[in-house]
Amino acid sequence: MEDKSFREIVEKAWQECSAQGWGAYILKEKLKEVKRKVKEWKVAAVRDLQRKIDATVQQINEYDKKEQSGTLIAKEINHKMELQ
Repeated sequence: MEDKSFREIVEKAWQECSAQGWGAYILKEKLKEVKRKVKEWKVAAVRDLQRKIDATVQQINEYDKKEQSGTLIAKEINHKMELQ
């Protein structure tokens, strides 16, 4: 996994799970906790990604409007190219 926050989430969930009992039960509970935390992380990550996509699309649309009106400057043209 490339995302450092993902690894941290998994490690923290594993360490914080304090199930007691025999080995297989503890393993099962730890895996359940890791699964729950990963699901929460995924929802937050997707939400953040969608927010970034929306902001990028909005910025490109603003540049398109400026381009149509003829007020787009060179710096904005370069930034628009980077966004695409």
